[in-house]
Amino acid sequence: MWTYLLGPILSLLPTRWREEHLWPLRINWPRAALFSGLAELVIFAPWAWTSPSLVNTSLSAYFAAEGIVRFYAAISSGEALGSFPLVAASDIWRQLRRWRRPELPRVDDEVSPGGTICDLKIASCRERREWTYPFTIRYAGSYFQVIGHVDVRSGPRPYVYSLRRLCPGEIAGGLQDYDPQDITRAPEPLKPLEE
Repeated sequence: MWTYLLGPILSLLPTRWREEHLWPLRINWPRAALFSGLAELVIFAPWAWTSPSLVNTSLSAYFAAEGIVRFYAAISSGEALGSFPLVAASDIWRQLRRWRRPELPRVDDEVSPGGTICDLKIASCRERREWTYPFTIRYAGSYFQVIGHVDVRSGPRPYVYSLRRLCPGEIAGGLQDYDPQDITRAPEPLKPLEE
Protein backbone atom coordinates (compact mmCIF):
# COMPACT_ATOMS: atom_id res chain seq x y z
CA MET A 1 0.00 0.00 0.00
CA TRP A 2 2.77 2.48 0.94
CA THR A 3 4.55 1.65 -2.32
CA TYR A 4 1.77 3.31 -4.33
CA LEU A 5 0.63 6.03 -1.91
CA LEU A 6 3.83 7.57 -0.53
CA GLY A 7 6.47 5.56 -2.38
CA PRO A 8 6.58 7.61 -5.60
CA ILE A 9 7.17 10.84 -3.65
CA LEU A 10 9.58 9.33 -1.12
CA SER A 11 11.57 7.62 -3.89
CA LEU A 12 12.86 11.08 -4.85
CA LEU A 13 14.93 11.03 -1.64
CA PRO A 14 18.51 9.70 -1.68
CA THR A 15 18.82 5.92 -1.39
CA ARG A 16 21.00 6.10 1.70
CA TRP A 17 18.50 8.36 3.50
CA ARG A 18 15.62 6.02 2.64
CA GLU A 19 17.60 3.03 3.93
CA GLU A 20 18.45 4.81 7.19
CA HIS A 21 15.04 6.27 7.99
CA LEU A 22 12.25 4.68 5.95
CA TRP A 23 13.03 0.95 6.06
CA PRO A 24 10.13 0.17 8.48
CA LEU A 25 7.63 1.20 5.76
CA ARG A 26 8.62 -1.83 3.64
CA ILE A 27 8.15 0.05 0.39
CA ASN A 28 9.06 -1.65 -2.89
CA TRP A 29 11.47 1.13 -3.91
CA PRO A 30 12.09 0.06 -7.54
CA ARG A 31 8.34 -0.03 -8.22
CA ALA A 32 7.81 3.32 -6.46
CA ALA A 33 10.69 4.87 -8.45
CA LEU A 34 9.21 3.51 -11.68
CA PHE A 35 5.94 5.36 -11.04
CA SER A 36 7.77 8.44 -9.78
CA GLY A 37 10.01 8.63 -12.86
CA LEU A 38 7.00 8.20 -15.15
CA ALA A 39 5.12 10.95 -13.30
CA GLU A 40 8.18 13.22 -13.52
CA LEU A 41 8.29 12.70 -17.28
CA VAL A 42 4.54 13.23 -17.78
CA ILE A 43 4.49 16.40 -15.64
CA PHE A 44 7.64 18.12 -16.92
CA ALA A 45 7.83 17.09 -20.61
CA PRO A 46 4.86 19.28 -21.69
CA TRP A 47 6.32 22.29 -19.86
CA ALA A 48 9.64 21.82 -21.65
CA TRP A 49 7.87 22.19 -25.01
CA THR A 50 5.42 24.96 -24.16
CA SER A 51 7.23 27.24 -21.70
CA PRO A 52 8.31 30.56 -23.25
CA SER A 53 10.96 31.16 -20.57
CA LEU A 54 14.41 29.69 -21.20
CA VAL A 55 14.90 28.99 -17.48
CA ASN A 56 11.56 27.17 -17.15
CA THR A 57 12.22 25.23 -20.37
CA SER A 58 15.68 24.18 -19.15
CA LEU A 59 14.46 23.10 -15.71
CA SER A 60 11.48 21.28 -17.18
CA ALA A 61 13.67 19.53 -19.75
CA TYR A 62 16.11 18.50 -16.99
CA PHE A 63 13.41 16.99 -14.77
CA ALA A 64 11.74 15.28 -17.75
CA ALA A 65 15.12 13.72 -18.65
CA GLU A 66 15.69 12.75 -15.02
CA GLY A 67 12.27 11.09 -15.04
CA ILE A 68 13.30 9.01 -18.06
CA VAL A 69 16.55 7.94 -16.35
CA ARG A 70 14.80 7.07 -13.07
CA PHE A 71 12.06 5.15 -14.91
CA TYR A 72 14.60 3.24 -17.03
CA ALA A 73 16.82 2.39 -14.02
CA ALA A 74 13.80 1.03 -12.13
CA ILE A 75 12.49 -1.05 -15.02
CA SER A 76 15.84 -2.36 -16.32
CA SER A 77 17.96 -3.00 -13.21
CA GLY A 78 15.58 -2.60 -10.28
CA GLU A 79 17.39 0.49 -8.99
CA ALA A 80 15.46 3.22 -7.20
CA LEU A 81 17.47 6.32 -8.02
CA GLY A 82 16.67 9.46 -6.06
CA SER A 83 16.39 12.90 -7.61
CA PHE A 84 19.88 14.21 -8.38
CA PRO A 85 19.54 17.62 -6.65
CA LEU A 86 18.46 15.88 -3.42
CA VAL A 87 21.19 13.23 -3.70
CA ALA A 88 23.86 15.91 -4.30
CA ALA A 89 22.64 18.01 -1.36
CA SER A 90 22.64 14.93 0.89
CA ASP A 91 26.19 13.96 -0.14
CA ILE A 92 27.51 17.49 0.42
CA TRP A 93 25.84 17.65 3.85
CA ARG A 94 27.27 14.24 4.81
CA GLN A 95 30.80 15.34 3.83
CA LEU A 96 30.50 18.59 5.79
CA ARG A 97 29.30 16.66 8.86
CA ARG A 98 32.16 14.19 8.54
CA TRP A 99 34.76 16.99 8.45
CA ARG A 100 33.29 18.63 11.56
CA ARG A 101 33.08 15.47 13.66
CA PRO A 102 36.18 14.41 15.62
CA GLU A 103 37.25 10.80 15.22
CA LEU A 104 36.00 8.61 18.05
CA PRO A 105 38.31 6.19 19.89
CA ARG A 106 38.10 2.60 18.68
CA VAL A 107 36.00 0.36 20.92
CA ASP A 108 34.51 -3.09 20.35
CA ASP A 109 31.06 -3.16 18.77
CA GLU A 110 28.10 -3.68 21.06
CA VAL A 111 25.74 -6.47 19.93
CA SER A 112 22.27 -6.63 21.47
CA PRO A 113 18.96 -8.34 20.71
CA GLY A 114 16.62 -6.37 18.50
CA GLY A 115 13.06 -5.39 19.31
CA THR A 116 9.85 -5.84 17.37
CA ILE A 117 11.30 -4.55 14.09
CA CYS A 118 14.62 -6.40 13.95
CA ASP A 119 16.35 -9.46 15.41
CA LEU A 120 19.77 -7.97 16.18
CA LYS A 121 21.26 -4.50 16.76
CA ILE A 122 24.93 -3.69 16.35
CA ALA A 123 26.29 -0.37 17.65
CA SER A 124 29.71 0.60 16.25
CA CYS A 125 32.24 3.39 16.73
CA ARG A 126 32.84 3.48 12.96
CA GLU A 127 30.46 3.79 10.04
CA ARG A 128 30.37 0.62 7.96
CA ARG A 129 29.61 2.03 4.52
CA GLU A 130 29.16 -1.37 2.88
CA TRP A 131 26.49 -2.34 5.43
CA THR A 132 23.40 -1.35 3.46
CA TYR A 133 20.42 -3.50 2.56
CA PRO A 134 20.70 -6.38 1.51
CA PHE A 135 24.25 -6.84 2.90
CA THR A 136 24.47 -10.01 5.03
CA ILE A 137 26.77 -11.01 7.88
CA ARG A 138 27.44 -14.35 9.53
CA TYR A 139 27.48 -14.01 13.33
CA ALA A 140 27.31 -16.70 16.03
CA GLY A 141 26.49 -19.37 13.44
CA SER A 142 23.51 -17.49 11.96
CA TYR A 143 23.00 -15.21 8.98
CA PHE A 144 21.68 -11.68 9.45
CA GLN A 145 20.73 -9.15 6.80
CA VAL A 146 21.18 -5.41 7.34
CA ILE A 147 17.76 -3.75 7.09
CA GLY A 148 18.65 -0.25 8.23
CA HIS A 149 20.95 1.96 10.25
CA VAL A 150 20.95 5.29 12.03
CA ASP A 151 23.60 7.70 13.24
CA VAL A 152 22.54 8.67 16.77
CA ARG A 153 25.39 11.23 16.85
CA SER A 154 26.25 10.60 20.49
CA GLY A 155 28.14 8.16 22.65
CA PRO A 156 31.13 5.96 21.84
CA ARG A 157 29.11 3.89 19.31
CA PRO A 158 26.92 6.29 17.32
CA TYR A 159 26.34 4.03 14.30
CA VAL A 160 23.53 1.61 15.07
CA TYR A 161 22.67 -1.12 12.55
CA SER A 162 19.44 -3.14 12.56
CA LEU A 163 19.56 -6.67 11.20
CA ARG A 164 17.05 -9.46 10.67
CA ARG A 165 17.77 -13.18 10.77
CA LEU A 166 17.62 -14.82 7.36
CA CYS A 167 15.24 -17.73 6.96
CA PRO A 168 16.79 -21.07 5.87
CA GLY A 169 17.28 -21.05 2.10
CA GLU A 170 16.88 -17.27 1.78
CA ILE A 171 19.41 -15.66 -0.55
CA ALA A 172 22.08 -13.44 1.02
CA GLY A 173 23.31 -10.20 -0.55
CA GLY A 174 27.08 -9.95 -0.01
CA LEU A 175 28.44 -11.99 2.88
CA GLN A 176 30.96 -11.23 5.57
CA ASP A 177 31.97 -13.05 8.74
CA TYR A 178 31.43 -10.64 11.61
CA ASP A 179 33.34 -10.27 14.85
CA PRO A 180 32.49 -7.43 17.28
CA GLN A 181 36.22 -6.93 17.96
CA ASP A 182 37.22 -6.37 14.30
CA ILE A 183 37.27 -2.58 14.75
CA THR A 184 39.82 -2.66 17.60
CA ARG A 185 42.17 -5.25 16.10
CA ALA A 186 45.17 -3.94 14.24
CA PRO A 187 45.16 -5.05 10.60
CA GLU A 188 47.67 -7.76 9.83
CA PRO A 189 50.47 -6.61 7.51
CA LEU A 190 50.47 -8.10 4.05
CA LYS A 191 53.08 -10.78 3.49
CA PRO A 192 55.04 -10.85 0.24
CA LEU A 193 54.17 -13.63 -2.16
CA GLU A 194 56.78 -16.34 -2.37
CA GLU A 195 57.89 -17.37 -5.82
